[in-house]
Amino acid sequence: MGITEEPVTEKEGFARGLPDAHRYLAERQLAILPYQQWYLGSGIFDAQIVLTNWVSKARHAAAKGFAGIRITGN
Repeated sequence: MGITEEPVTEKEGFARGLPDAHRYLAERQLAILPYQQWYLGSGIFDAQIVLTNWVSKARHAAAKGFAGIRITGN
């Protein structure tokens, strides 16, 4: 999961730095979101909502057979 901010756009930066990024995106093994959507989805930063969302993503990955999730932010 990648959380981005300017100057890296959602797919541009990852496509340059990660081999097969487009395949991972197509197979939904990689998600790239702007920070406003992930951290400020309700209009304000709420640490509990962010934590709940991370746990949900980790459980979803485990259910799909992955060992865990990797997170990066800009």
